[in-house]
Amino acid sequence: KSQKKLEDAYRRFPKVQDVSIAAMRKYNQELQRKRGIDADDTAAAQAQLGVYKLTGRQIKAMTPLLQDYATKTGKDLPTAAKDLGKAVMGQGKALKGLGINFKDAKDPAKNYAQVMAGLKEKVGGFADSLPEAEKKGKILSASFGDLQESIGEKLQPAMIGLVDAGQGVLDWLDKNPAVMEGVT
Repeated sequence: KSQKKLEDAYRRFPKVQDVSIAAMRKYNQELQRKRGIDADDTAAAQAQLGVYKLTGRQIKAMTPLLQDYATKTGKDLPTAAKDLGKAVMGQGKALKGLGINFKDAKDPAKNYAQVMAGLKEKVGGFADSLPEAEKKGKILSASFGDLQESIGEKLQPAMIGLVDAGQGVLDWLDKNPAVMEGVT
């Protein structure tokens, strides 16, 4: 579902296309293996940033700081992305809680630079500074989640087939109630 959001952002917001979606996904996987922050959650947040007319390069550059911001504030990544996107558009109220003195420059490019500088100063590297055991646990958890998704994708056609077959049997039994008379 999160990857579909990123695909949709690439269709609807041409500015993000200056970085290919394949490169963005690869980058997200690299960050997941390093930081343990789910690549799919990161993709959903990046899709959210696309709404605010950021380029793919800007989104890619902001992604580690977005993860740091979310980790530090305890927000989920899409909510954190919304905060940062609003700041780029001139509404940096959420950043004040971190001590970032944001003032709307009335120019998204200048606001972006201001947000990036504030994030680097106040939260830069926060996700990397977590205790090693916690970070390794997150990496393992995210990797296990990917494995579950992969297995689920492979089993899905069989499960759909079983559901369809089961529904067919139930429909047949519904149309042939005499068959069930001797069972009860």
